Amino acid sequence: RSSDLEIRLFHQVSDTGAPWIDLSHVMQTLNKLDAASPEQVCLVSRDEQSVVVVSYERLKNCLQAAFSELLDASRAAAAATAGPAPEAFEGGQGVG
Repeated sequence: RSSDLEIRLFHQVSDTGAPWIDLSHVMQTLNKLDAASPEQVCLVSRDEQSVVVVSYERLKNCLQAAFSELLDASRAAAAATAGPAPEAFEGGQGVG
């Protein structure tokens, strides 16, 4: 499912209804997100049944939290599937 932010950034249409990407709009929006602007943005779902008004600052916090959760889960999965740590090497010879 597409996120409301993705729709706002990349699923724009021209006056005639044709798909169109305004790169200056994309860059301005990403800059506001990166700067954690207090400016409010209205996000509308594709079916127009859900509307959220939120600041870019809050969006950035949510994205950072989601990314951190994914990173932590990935690290935990990697640690769980990894075998015992390899032996330490000293001068090319195994220690122990």
